[in-house]
Amino acid sequence: MLIIDVKYTVKPGMRQDFYNAIMNNGIAETSRHEAGNHKYDYSFPKDEADVLELKEIWEDAETQKAHTETDNFRKLGKLKETFVLSTELHKLTARLATPADLGRVAEIEAEAFPPSEAASLEKYTWRLAHYPEYFFVGEQDGVIEAVVDIIPTAKDVIKDDIFEMDELPAGKNAAVLTVMTSADCRRQGMAGQLLSYAVDEMKARGMTESCLTCKDRLIHYYAKFGFEKVGVSESVHGGAIWYDMVRKL
Repeated sequence: MLIIDVKYTVKPGMRQDFYNAIMNNGIAETSRHEAGNHKYDYSFPKDEADVLELKEIWEDAETQKAHTETDNFRKLGKLKETFVLSTELHKLTARLATPADLGRVAEIEAEAFPPSEAASLEKYTWRLAHYPEYFFVGEQDGVIEAVVDIIPTAKDVIKDDIFEMDELPAGKNAAVLTVMTSADCRRQGMAGQLLSYAVDEMKARGMTESCLTCKDRLIHYYAKFGFEKVGVSESVHGGAIWYDMVRKL
């Protein structure tokens, strides 16, 4: 899947007018019915009064390219001339991981976490073998740059036994064990793009909740994706202090 996050910075005070024009011209609805479209949703960020965001998901680059050649897309271009000051766009191709990807996954893991916290290649190999439909990677230009690894669990929050190579009772809670981006691609929104996609996939598969643990400095980050802090986690993984976060799907 091709994920595209678009950030429109509009002329002061004109965000609602821009959004209304998009809706009144049927641009969003028409885009959702185009071949290969899986998502086309606008949103209003709370902390940026003159920003309108768009989340698109397309089957592949070819269907998205076909979208850009439609009259509908050209209508949006005309509206942008009237309302928009600048456009910021981030693309990421999301797919399920394969065994051939694990070397690259291990490289990113080593960059992202200290040795005491990093999962080994052996553990990732085990997770992929047992839960292949929950292991997501994000690519740019054919290179894996982001990873989200999930295990279905019956527990409400993450416990340390989930990090071992033992099958646990599966449930409707999507336990997010890994969210990471390569060192060269951090602060570009890739991990967030892939996490949002993975969580939507979990919801579509019938999962009802999701949980994760994070350090104090990342609580505000995961809150942007709908996760709420529960408190200090029982997990002592890697000897660190972790916080439980949960969200309904």
